[in-house]
Amino acid sequence: MGSYKKFMKGMNGYGKKEEDSAVAAAEQDIIQNPTEQKKLDAQKSEQDTEQTEPVKSEEQKPDPADAQIELNRQLITTLLKNTGRDRIDIIIEELEADGFFTAPASGGLHSNQRGGLAQHSLNVLRMAEKIGVCLLGGEAYNRIQGSVTIVTLLHDLGKVGDYDKRFYVPNMVQDGRPTKADPVQKYKQSEKKPWKRNPDLTNVPHGVRSAIIAERYFELTEEEEYAIIYHDGLYEPSNRYVIEGHETQLLLILHWADMWASRVLEGNTTGEKDD
Repeated sequence: MGSYKKFMKGMNGYGKKEEDSAVAAAEQDIIQNPTEQKKLDAQKSEQDTEQTEPVKSEEQKPDPADAQIELNRQLITTLLKNTGRDRIDIIIEELEADGFFTAPASGGLHSNQRGGLAQHSLNVLRMAEKIGVCLLGGEAYNRIQGSVTIVTLLHDLGKVGDYDKRFYVPNMVQDGRPTKADPVQKYKQSEKKPWKRNPDLTNVPHGVRSAIIAERYFELTEEEEYAIIYHDGLYEPSNRYVIEGHETQLLLILHWADMWASRVLEGNTTGEKDD
C-alpha cells in the first residue's frame, strides 16, 4: 500500500474526511496493483543486502490462476461464438474490455477470487446442461441450447459494473489499532468478505443491469431477457410480483443451475444473500 503510506506520513490524527481518503488510497492500491507492496518490499530487501557478485534472478513461475483465467476466456469465447448469434463478436470484445474475465462473482460467499465471475458463469452453464437434458431430454434441450448458453454466460454480466464504475470495490477494514508509537489507523482488505458493492453505482438489481448491458450490443430474445432479469427467482423479493405463476422453462433452468453452482459447487451453503 505504497500510496497509502505516502498519504499518511507525518499525520498525527485525522477526521472523517481524512479517514475516507486513507481508505480510498488503500483501495486504489489493491485495484490498480495488488502486488505493488510485495515488489517494493523485495526491492528494499535487495538494496539492504548488497552483494559483490551479480545476483541471478530466478525464473518466475507462471501463476496457476492466470492460466485458469486464460482457459476460461478461450472457452467462453468459443461457446458464445458457437451460438451463431448476430453481433456476438461485439459482446465478446466488451467482456474483455469491461474486465469480465478477471472480476469476482461475489463479495465473499462464492467465487470471490480473481476470475471468479467467469468461472461461476461456466459452472452455471454446466449445471444448466445437466438439468435441461435430464428434464427435457436431449432432442428438446438441443432446441434451446443456444439460449441456455447465452443466459448462463451473461446472467451476471452486470457484475462488471457500468458507467465506468466497478460493481465490486475492495471491502476495507481496520488493520489493528493505533498506538502511541504508531498513531495512524491502517486499513486492509477484509479476508472474510474481500469485496463490497460499489456505493457510487446506482442500486439496480444486477439481473436487470446484466440484461441492459447485453442488449446494448446484440438482441436477446424475449425469453432470454426475462430469464436474465429474474434469474434470482424468489430470492429477490421484488421478483415475486412478476414471476410467481409466470415461470418459464429457460428461467427455471437458469435459476436452478445458478443456485446449484453457487450453493453447492462453490461453497455458499450459508443461505446468506451475497450479490
